[in-house]
Amino acid sequence: MTDRFNKKVRGGILALAAAGIAVTLVLVGAFNAHAEDEIQSCDELQMSAKHQLERDAPLQSALWRRYDHMLRNLMLPMNARLALNGHSIDELASIASDFTGEMGVFESTFAHYQEEAEAFLIMRCDETAPDVAREIGSLRENMVASKQRLDNLLEAFRARVVAESENF
Repeated sequence: MTDRFNKKVRGGILALAAAGIAVTLVLVGAFNAHAEDEIQSCDELQMSAKHQLERDAPLQSALWRRYDHMLRNLMLPMNARLALNGHSIDELASIASDFTGEMGVFESTFAHYQEEAEAFLIMRCDETAPDVAREIGSLRENMVASKQRLDNLLEAFRARVVAESENF
């Protein structure tokens, strides 16, 4: 019986030790993330933002041209052609409308991101630099999410056109 009790106690101690290690790892990870912000100097944060903006600006421009081309040269003419041929275009028109609206979001989100990043590049370094850098990262994530929504709408439009063509 004592041996069984000792095994249970050792098992309990091991479980507590494992839980303690897990908590310690979580705390160390959080501390390291905070320390990383503190270690990265304002100049490094600004250089990182500058390089990211330099990569994002041409990409956003190219994507904007692609989306505009898809809207003006595919979606709208396809809707017009289907409507002229007597097909219901309610769903396609709704997708095109959503796509147009999301293009506005994509454009304004990038403009806000670019404006904030450019302001960050010329701001005086102080203790708010990590917070501003995180905000710029969040704005960039919003732009990426908008791009994903545009891609999803294009896919929905394509799927609806394929479904419509099967009705012919």
